[in-house]
Amino acid sequence: MSELFEMLGHETRTSVCGHDALPVARTFAPGIVVLDIGLPDMSGYQVAEAMRADAQLRSAFIVALTGWGRRNDAIHARRPGFDAHYVKPVAVARVRQILRDADQRARGDRLACRQAML
Repeated sequence: MSELFEMLGHETRTSVCGHDALPVARTFAPGIVVLDIGLPDMSGYQVAEAMRADAQLRSAFIVALTGWGRRNDAIHARRPGFDAHYVKPVAVARVRQILRDADQRARGDRLACRQAML
């Protein structure tokens, strides 16, 4: 997935477990975070919750990319703060959609900030 994002022109960082992902994200300050739900040390839900609680990371567009594909899984992903939920394997067109969705939300956030400052 990291290679695909890089091929599409984005800089990436990777981690294999949740505890490592948090300090990497704080250092990198990503606009998009792609998380699996079933991580070896803590769940993706826990990582997403921790990111939403962190002032530096809370505005990231957080995507669950997981093998957990029941309807209830997508609903459950919203509670800890995922913006989107996709089931593996994901097609390149879907990755492009993730990027568009994240960009659209970022533009909306910037507009909201400008409006709030007026």
